[in-house]
Amino acid sequence: MENIPPPRLSSNEKTTVLLLAAFAVACIIFVLSPLAFGDVLLFFLSFPYAQIGLGLRALSLAGRVGNIIAYVLYFAICAVPYYIGINNRNKKREDAILFLIGMLAMWALYYLANPGSFPMAIPDVQIQNAVIGGTIHSMLLAYLVLKVIKYLGEADISRLGQWMGWGLHLLNLFFVIAVFGIGFGQMLASFEALRAGNVGNEHLLGITYVFITIRSIVGVLPFLLNIWVVFATGRLIKAFRADPYHEETAKTADSVAKVCKLVLAITAVSSAGFHFLQFFIVSRLKDVHSNINLPVTAILFMLGTLLLSRYIAANKRLKDENEGFI
Repeated sequence: MENIPPPRLSSNEKTTVLLLAAFAVACIIFVLSPLAFGDVLLFFLSFPYAQIGLGLRALSLAGRVGNIIAYVLYFAICAVPYYIGINNRNKKREDAILFLIGMLAMWALYYLANPGSFPMAIPDVQIQNAVIGGTIHSMLLAYLVLKVIKYLGEADISRLGQWMGWGLHLLNLFFVIAVFGIGFGQMLASFEALRAGNVGNEHLLGITYVFITIRSIVGVLPFLLNIWVVFATGRLIKAFRADPYHEETAKTADSVAKVCKLVLAITAVSSAGFHFLQFFIVSRLKDVHSNINLPVTAILFMLGTLLLSRYIAANKRLKDENEGFI
């Protein structure tokens, strides 16, 4: 395997590592807490629209003056998307979604303030609010995505690099959730299922617990290693924005390529090694996992980064050759 220089974190990268570590701890605490993921998801889908609806309902039931204030607030809130769309001097086609959002807000806030009027029979008000709030969120997200696409299409290389840097931070958050949220939660669920299926044989489960832990680590390892890849890619983008043809940029691209190849190799070998070891002690296990977990998202990200680093390195070599020829 090619030598890879040891990572030297800058002050900004150290701060990012600390923030990611804190986020990882938060994910673990959430998994260990009695809060159900479904309830939290329903809350965020309906927030803040359900709370606004409750406030409007409370005002409307507080008497004539309260009812008038509720109607004023209702129309004022619904008019916000129209106001933004009309007063936007640089109107684009995607701004038409604002008028759809305004129409949706009128219906949504009415049903949130009057849950009994909702046309579909949903016995749980929390689920009904999540359906309404999720619809508004989806419209806002579509508008935001279209705006970002338009902006990126008109941005220069420096701006694109800046946006890609922010995108890498979001990717790191996703990888932390995949490891310390989803992966850790699935491991605990496997422990619970193992205990429930082997009541009276708890003394025989030690090695199975170990293998479930190893299996969980192997499953999330690509996402964990991708955090390393993200930091390496961030350095490459920073060097590319400074000078795409500098020698340091080419060296950074080569280093990123080595990191990606190493991570891909570790991903493949760890999965094969786990199944190889499991095969020889399968008789002692109470839970066997023989499915090959292919982390497509993680692998595609690594391959994309590898392609980017190779392109930058090749571009630098081509420039050097052209200058030598001239």
